[in-house]
Formats: sequence, C-alpha cells, structure tokens
Amino acid sequence: LTGQTVNNIFSFMRSAINRAVATGMWSGVNPLSTKGGTWKMVKADNERLRFLTREEVRALLGDLEKRHPQLHDMALLSLEPAFVPRKLFKLRGQDVDGNACGLYIIQKGGKRVFVRLPGYEPDAQAYTRKPAEPIFQQPRKKTAFEKPRLFQTAVRKLNLAPEDGDSLYAVTLHTMRHTFASWLAQSGKVTLMELQKLMRHKNITMTMRYAHLFSGQESEKLSIIGDMLA
Repeated sequence: LTGQTVNNIFSFMRSAINRAVATGMWSGVNPLSTKGGTWKMVKADNERLRFLTREEVRALLGDLEKRHPQLHDMALLSLEPAFVPRKLFKLRGQDVDGNACGLYIIQKGGKRVFVRLPGYEPDAQAYTRKPAEPIFQQPRKKTAFEKPRLFQTAVRKLNLAPEDGDSLYAVTLHTMRHTFASWLAQSGKVTLMELQKLMRHKNITMTMRYAHLFSGQESEKLSIIGDMLA
C-alpha cells in the first residue's frame, strides 16, 4: 500500500482507540499515539507528478462529454484551482449563483466562500436539481458521486495513464486541478505567492511543489559557470 493509505488506516485505528478511552471502554495507553510516544507515522509521498497537456485535456473533455456530461462538467470545474473532488461531490443546487456567475463552496473550518466562474458554471436548472440535492449525481441515483468510475474509463481509453504505472503518475479527477496549477506556473503570468492565493493553499510549502515550473532566471544563472569556463 502507499504510505498515505497506511497512514489513513492507522489514523482511523488511533481515532477508534481514542474514542474507546474517552468512553471508558479502554483504560490503557493508546499505542498509536504520536504525542510523547515512540510511534511514528509513515513518511508519505503522495504528491501527484503527472499533469496533462492542452491536447490531452481537450481529448479527455471531448470523450467525457460523449460518455457522461456530468463528468465532463466536473472535470471542467476541476481545472478551477478552488475545487478539489470532495468539494465538487458536496455541491448542491442552492450553491449555484447564476446571476453572479459562480458557486459557493465550504472551505476547511466551515467558512463559505464564493468562487467566480464566468463562462462555464453548471446550470442547476438544466440539471433539474432541488436546492438541497447534489448537483452531480451518480447514474440512476440521487446520491452524490464518490468515485466516478467512468472518468477512469475515459483515461484508459485515451491511454493517459497505464494501469501498471506508479500511482504518483496516475490520472484522476484531482489531476485536472494539478494540471491547471502547473499551467499557471508555466505561464509566467503569476508569481509563486499569487499561485498560493489562487490555489487557496494554507502555506507556501504546499505551493512550492510547482516552483520548478516557473520560468525565471534560474536557468540563466546556472549557465554562469559554463560561460566563465568558456
């Protein structure tokens, strides 16, 4: 299993034991506690490395539009840095503000923020969703998506990510957000601090994963030694 999956399993086990301690079902010490104990979680490297080209995104969106229009809209929205799949899954009909061309999303901590999406926000009326209904629903159901399998069907059809490849290079719905962030970094039109704000990263450390994509003077400075030797 990947390091992050291992951590998720142990985190769940630790929470269960903490609950048992709190309710008096267990009186011992939590063996999975990382506070003052010897237990250490796995160092997980779960940063996605693969991002798509413009041609790949167009091909993927084209295939999804024919295969499942809802997934097409989800993938398109995922190109907006504010969205991660779990936020898309939680969108309700009432979250769409057609007059302001945008959506309301709930950030960590429960704060509701408005995200402007001029030109391609989903039309809640077109989906015939009631205010409390999920905008994006599983086929023949009124429940929100959990793992959109048809997205992976399109990925396999277009051979975007071989199944036997490294998980860090896998193409998922989250890859769309990573793709747009990579495009922004490569564009030369935003700074690292601006990208942090656009991606809504809590700290610059999360944004630093895109630092190598910024076109700056680093390559010119690396050539100084070569020029001196010449």
